[in-house]
Amino acid sequence: MRNQLFSIKLSFLFTLLAPLHAFTQSGGIKFGKIDKQYLEMGTYEHDTSASAVILADYGISYFKYNQSKDQFQQYFQRHRRIKIFNSQGYRWADHDIPLYHKGVNKEMVSGLKAITYNLINGKIEKHKLEKDDIFDEKHSDNWDLKKFTMPNVTEGSVIEYTYTITSDFLFNLRSWQFQSSIPVMWSEYKTSIPEYYQYKKMQQGYIPLAIAENKKEGGSINFTSKSSTGGLESNQVNYTNYVNRLAAKNVPAMIPEAFMTTVSDYISQIDFELATINMPNRLVEPIMNTWETMNKKLLENLRFGEQINRKAFIKEQAAVIAANHTDPESKIKAAVNHVKDKMTWNGSYRTYSGGNIKKSYEGGTGSSADINLTLIALLRGLGLQADPVILSTRSHGRAPLYPIITKFNHVIARVAVGDKFYMLDATDKLLPFNQLPFECLNGQGRLISKTGTDWVDLKNAENTSDFTMVDIKLNEENEFIANIQSSCTGYDAYAIRKKIKKSGKESYIKHKTKEYEGLTANTFIIANIKENDKAVTEKYEMNLSEYLINSSNVLYIDPMLFFELESNPLKSDQRHYPVDFGCPMASSYRLTIPIPEGYNLEEAPESVLISLPNGGGKFRYAVSKSGNVLILSTSYNIKQTMFLPEEYATLKQFFNLIVTKHDEKIVLKKHT
Repeated sequence: MRNQLFSIKLSFLFTLLAPLHAFTQSGGIKFGKIDKQYLEMGTYEHDTSASAVILADYGISYFKYNQSKDQFQQYFQRHRRIKIFNSQGYRWADHDIPLYHKGVNKEMVSGLKAITYNLINGKIEKHKLEKDDIFDEKHSDNWDLKKFTMPNVTEGSVIEYTYTITSDFLFNLRSWQFQSSIPVMWSEYKTSIPEYYQYKKMQQGYIPLAIAENKKEGGSINFTSKSSTGGLESNQVNYTNYVNRLAAKNVPAMIPEAFMTTVSDYISQIDFELATINMPNRLVEPIMNTWETMNKKLLENLRFGEQINRKAFIKEQAAVIAANHTDPESKIKAAVNHVKDKMTWNGSYRTYSGGNIKKSYEGGTGSSADINLTLIALLRGLGLQADPVILSTRSHGRAPLYPIITKFNHVIARVAVGDKFYMLDATDKLLPFNQLPFECLNGQGRLISKTGTDWVDLKNAENTSDFTMVDIKLNEENEFIANIQSSCTGYDAYAIRKKIKKSGKESYIKHKTKEYEGLTANTFIIANIKENDKAVTEKYEMNLSEYLINSSNVLYIDPMLFFELESNPLKSDQRHYPVDFGCPMASSYRLTIPIPEGYNLEEAPESVLISLPNGGGKFRYAVSKSGNVLILSTSYNIKQTMFLPEEYATLKQFFNLIVTKHDEKIVLKKHT
């Protein structure tokens, strides 16, 4: 099978005789022919609310040997049909095809055809895509988009398109999504890969496959070469194709829900990464890095490791900090504060710097890599053990199982002081010391260091929390007046600081007084707005007339006022992917209220204490009476940051109980 003739170069004429007929048909559908029943469909039976449904989606990836380039090329064919039910589904009329390019090589599209089918007076009308409706658009440095819009799309249309991509980039074997934001009736992907290429397959999702087949098929290359006598002779090289066929049917739409990272983390799909090339009579060529190799390459990279070794530009500032701070933690704080004050994040997440962090530092702006690599350089200039940690942010997707640098999009700093570690990010000026942006809380990141590489947990030293005390008194007019004090830390405090930074303190207070009846602006005091390491506190006074219901001789009191959990954030009956809170959280509330003269306590909520399994969380609700004063105290905390699908029902019930208890009333009744 591994024949030395394979090494013969372009001087010979190659002719491919590959059995491709199995890879040129789109399963059970034929382009240009459609059954009227799909045009008559009014809804999709498995999801009657869907604005559109993918009727069929077939993809095929295979390889052919190119005689002029003396190499295999990859081919990807797609054939797709979509039913449009209403105007909300019109967005599926717009399509783009991503095409990779590097240097003089670029992926090419051929055979692009598209038809819109409409049912008019019982007859099928076809509207073909015209060449003038296809255009190209630059997407990034290495990616272009070929875009087109389906013609004459209306409610009830069926659209269909097909195309083929030819690619020299064998590492870029197309991934495939079996699931979409609309339901899918049938999705199928087939790959046929020559034995010379080994790909790592990364399959994810919670949708069971209807078909999962693997088999081997023969492939061969026939070529003609000059013989020793000057004539022509034919030779043949045989090899094995590894064929994989995967399919899913009646796939539900992937709908984003609360407490999830990004849809791409959970959608049912398969990805491929080229690991090795093993051609006949040649050394095995490793393509995919090991973690150790990636670590070494990053440390040697001019836009990464080499940048943090250039500390001369920040030497003067390091000397200033060292002169004013002696212990390691105060040095670290001073370094972080300096970089935050000096540099402004441009909003771009990057793993590599722009090429010169000195220039970014002096210019006062840069990407996340420019800023945090500068921070690492400064920390090292202070003699601290600081190393970069690369990660993938929550909206970018989970960190990869394999050392694929493109799957990371951000870098932060880690400082080791004895047995203690500080995780630092200087991109956000409003966050307290040693607290990462919420976008960074995505499982684990990869430490890049001369001492070795390893996974590190992405979490903060402190939780996010809020605490509210409400002390109610009766004034001379027998009105309930509440003195309210609240304190919050972590991301709750950050949210307030962000609002005030955006609109100003006065606007923030004005919004509060407008939102809550009875709140007087002249009593509103907010503190520690600029002290990021302190809790944000608020104190204010308000008249509670709007929050009480007088009915004859009965007084109904909503004890939670406007601090209740109004609805369960978990909406679905079932969930097939984890609930990811990102970080632990806690909320506490305490109310004291006098019973007015002439009233008795008629009804009060029952006390309750409930805990989630394995210490995952706790909810407490208690009502007591001291003399003529009622005291309500309630709190809940979530210690477990990730709940698996099998824990979902219990977690949802936990929140249902909180919502129910927060809605209960205190009832006071006049003496008869």
